[in-house]
Amino acid sequence: MEIELEVSGSEDLLAIYSALKVEGPVELRSGRLYMRFECSDDSIAQLRAMVNTWLRLLKIASEMVELVKEYNQ
Repeated sequence: MEIELEVSGSEDLLAIYSALKVEGPVELRSGRLYMRFECSDDSIAQLRAMVNTWLRLLKIASEMVELVKEYNQ
């Protein structure tokens, strides 16, 4: 079982990518952020937990970029 997420539309995608790339399955291609998740068994709960964790990390990275931008103004 696998899932691939694509994130686009943020001018701060490079900063978000830089923050997340050290943590795991993140790629930056053609100005879009890609994340791919796999489970060796057919455990939808495990896959959902992985995706939820990464979506939270993505949200936190995005919020931190916004805070840094506000601080530097």
